[in-house]
Amino acid sequence: MSEKELNEYLNELNAFKKEVTSSKEKSLDFLKSAGILDENGELSPQYAGE
Repeated sequence: MSEKELNEYLNELNAFKKEVTSSKEKSLDFLKSAGILDENGELSPQYAGE
């Protein structure tokens, strides 16, 4: 990966991070879509540490 490609990737990643963290609702939606939270907003079993 060239330095230019890396910078473009990092810019896209930062834009995504800014969008996902722009509100509590968007953050929760992202965590649910990633499987970190269940539909009730609780930690999924694999992240609950039990």
